Amino acid sequence: MAGGAKLQVEWRDPLGAIAAEASQLLVHRGVGLDVLAEIAVRRPERIVNPPSACLRVADRAALERVLREVGLPVPVSATDYDWCSVQERAASVPVFLKAMSGAEGRGAGVLACPNGAPKEPPFPGPWHVEAQLANDGFDRKLYVAGERVFGLLKAWPREENASPMPFEPPEKMVDLALRVGRAVDLEIYGVDLVGRDGVFGIVDVNPFPGFRGIPEAGQAIADHIAARLSEAG
Repeated sequence: MAGGAKLQVEWRDPLGAIAAEASQLLVHRGVGLDVLAEIAVRRPERIVNPPSACLRVADRAALERVLREVGLPVPVSATDYDWCSVQERAASVPVFLKAMSGAEGRGAGVLACPNGAPKEPPFPGPWHVEAQLANDGFDRKLYVAGERVFGLLKAWPREENASPMPFEPPEKMVDLALRVGRAVDLEIYGVDLVGRDGVFGIVDVNPFPGFRGIPEAGQAIADHIAARLSEAG
């Protein structure tokens, strides 16, 4: 890396053992919840992103609770343990049905229900039932690396063949994205916004997303990691 820092890429297990070694900084991406729990107790100040933050974000109900407590905009939602309750709720308003864990990513465990829930559950419960926000047909994906925020405009609800378009997030969205990071203690992450007429709600938060379609992302991530290395000494 720039500045002469030594970078080592590891695929071996257990990751917890690697976290315990004398490296200055551990940067992880795409590891499972069990591994996150294992490394959460090891030198969290030297890990990007903190495992405890990733575990918190993976719990949809816990994430929304944290965001709501600091005044960030999130949809009205509820947790249902009975499928009949889900069906009753979805019969009155358009909803998104989500698995309680958001760890799968890329839309797994998410089902749009604009006209009621299906007869049978599409995946095991309990279920996170989220009111569908009024929207302009776009999902504004904000990608954050440290203090830099990038934007990507995608069709909403998602369309397989639709091409995303980069956009420059306005100051209000940049501020919102950075507030999310401070609330949940993430450094490299993504925030999905849905809404219209200047009013948006946070429908998803992802630790270390793929940054697809953001050509400047690699440099921004490297710069942030270099800065963290400098802090770590």
